[in-house]
Amino acid sequence: MPALNFKARFAPMVEDGSKLQTLRAPRGDGRDPRPDDRLYLYTGMRTKACRKLGDAICTNVRAITLTDGAIVMAGNALTDPEDLDWFARLDGFTDWADMRTFFRLPWSGYVITWHDFKRSAGG
Repeated sequence: MPALNFKARFAPMVEDGSKLQTLRAPRGDGRDPRPDDRLYLYTGMRTKACRKLGDAICTNVRAITLTDGAIVMAGNALTDPEDLDWFARLDGFTDWADMRTFFRLPWSGYVITWHDFKRSAGG
């Protein structure tokens, strides 16, 4: 039952279903999401502004590495600028440059994807 917190800039995209993935660092306790887990999606966790966006079912968790000029998953590298921009937009960024600015590169972690998003009744 992993809970994922999203920055305010990403919350509308989670709620409208245009953001169906997130990049996360491995958890220190090893309790990273796994396929078929129910994900609880929030914004503003640990603040008075905390709001549940909804929940979804985890479909995949893949190791990912971002470098200045590539995204590497499962031994395959995206290096074409159009592919990098496409992937960045899937994650809610304007383009690859926006994503590179957000993350301190090189960066490694997981890309978590989901489906069956159900918006929170209060959202």
